[in-house]
Amino acid sequence: MKRAILFTIVLILSWTSVVLAQGPIDGYMKGKGHIDAAFTYSSEFFDTYLFGKERQSISNQTHTISLFATGGFSDMLDFVLSVPYIWTDSLNRNFQDAILALKFLNGTQETDHGQWSLITAVGLTFPISNYRTDTERPIGQKAIAFQPRVLAQYQDQSGFFFMAQSGLDFRVAPTDKIGFPLIVRGGYAGAKVYADLWFDLFKTINPGVDTGIQAGEGSDWYKVGATLYKPVGRHLGLFISGAIYLGGRNIGLAQRVNVGFVLRK
Repeated sequence: MKRAILFTIVLILSWTSVVLAQGPIDGYMKGKGHIDAAFTYSSEFFDTYLFGKERQSISNQTHTISLFATGGFSDMLDFVLSVPYIWTDSLNRNFQDAILALKFLNGTQETDHGQWSLITAVGLTFPISNYRTDTERPIGQKAIAFQPRVLAQYQDQSGFFFMAQSGLDFRVAPTDKIGFPLIVRGGYAGAKVYADLWFDLFKTINPGVDTGIQAGEGSDWYKVGATLYKPVGRHLGLFISGAIYLGGRNIGLAQRVNVGFVLRK
C-alpha cells in the first residue's frame, strides 16, 4: 500500500496551474522498477482577477487533461514526469508546460512511533508546444524554470503524516524571475483510504504588473485544498480533490476540482 499512498500524494502536486507549474514532489520513494501512471481531468473557474492587488471582475474557465508518471531508477532515485493539455476556448488549446524532475532520498530516521524522511529534488518545467501567448485567454506563458526542492516528512505508524517542502524557482523565460514556494500537508494514509488537507504559498520576487490574464510578469498566491483517494484492487485507484485560491497578486481567485484514476505497476 505504500506505493499507492506515494502516488496519491504526488498527484496532488502534479496538477499544473496555468500561471506557474508546481513541483510534483512528495515524501515517498517508488522503489527500483516500479512505475505508476495517472490521468486527471481538472476544471478551474474564477470571476475575480487580481491585476497586481487590484480586484477586477473578469471571468475565465480552464480545463486540463494531464498525464502523470513516476518511477524508481533505484531505491534512492526516482523520476517524475507531468504533461498537461489545457484549453480555455476553441482558440486556446494545446499541450502546455511539462515538468521533468529527479528525486533523491537523502536519508531516513526511525522514531518510536514512526519515521522521518528527507528528500531533495531538481525539476525543470518547459513548453512542449508552440501555444499562443498573445490572445485574450492564453493557456500559459511558455515558462522555462529550474526548480530545486527540499522536503521533510514524518509518517506515523498509525497512518497519520505531516509534510513540508520549500525551495526556489529560477525562471529564465520569457523573463528572468525568482520565486519562493512553500507547501505544507497533513493527513491520513491507510490501507483502504487516503485523505489530506494542504496549504500552498508562492511568492515571486519583483513580480511586475500583469498585461493579460494568466500571462503576467509573475504571480503570488496562497491557496488551500483537500484530496480523497480510494484504491480499487491492487493496480487501480480513484481520486477527487479541490482547491481554492484565497489571495495573492497577478492571479485569478479560482476554484478548482480534479478527478482521475491511477494505474499502478
